[in-house]
Amino acid sequence: MSYALDDIAYFEERIPNGTYPVRIIDIDSHTTQAGDPMLKVTLEVTSGDHEGSEIQKMYYLKPNAKGNVFGLMELKRDAIALGVYNKLPKHVEADPAALKKPYATAFGKERFEVVVTEEASRKDPEKVFQKITFQAKKSRSSASEHDLSDMIG
Repeated sequence: MSYALDDIAYFEERIPNGTYPVRIIDIDSHTTQAGDPMLKVTLEVTSGDHEGSEIQKMYYLKPNAKGNVFGLMELKRDAIALGVYNKLPKHVEADPAALKKPYATAFGKERFEVVVTEEASRKDPEKVFQKITFQAKKSRSSASEHDLSDMIG
């Protein structure tokens, strides 16, 4: 079988830096290459030049040496930014499968934007990654319960 390479999207193509209106289309539990737990949230740009493009937000759930879980700190920051912190349970586990439903419940009906910026890695300044920051929009969408159940599988 033959493929036209020009017609195949390069999998590492990144959305340019900027602010994008998004909706959540998938929430899934994953593990990193090192075997550490991670919650992967797939967002879809809802309008503009990049409408339909997908952005992944990862929450890494491995405790560091001090026992802090950076992904939970980041999840809390995102929930506060969108004004949905009160929709999250007061106690959560650093388990991606256990976080899927509370995440969908808190964030799933929200209409929000993400700010995409590139940053150099602290460990290796040669490596650049995209930072995804949540920010609230003024109006809210009306996702149905069916939409929420689709997000969490």
